[in-house]
Amino acid sequence: MNTNFKKCVATLLLTALIIFSFNTAAFAQLYEPTAAAQAVDVVVVRPLGIASQALGCVFFVASLPFSLPSKSVSTVFDKTMAEPAKFTWTRPVGIVN
Repeated sequence: MNTNFKKCVATLLLTALIIFSFNTAAFAQLYEPTAAAQAVDVVVVRPLGIASQALGCVFFVASLPFSLPSKSVSTVFDKTMAEPAKFTWTRPVGIVN
């Protein structure tokens, strides 16, 4: 049961991140967030962002044996660590872009 729970959480996390990545910055500039959107962002989306940072850290460390010889550590770091951090900590509350 523990394995099924982990798979379910991982699937939900990846699905949420994929869905939220389809919004554009232009939409965010035109969109005035409502109180409900801000509440969902703080209660649901930000914790998912924190979880994606933890998962990205695991993937980054696991990829080091492959990215070091190919000299692509900075690219892997950007995709697995920097982008989830920007998504979680630097965007305005209630705007998912």
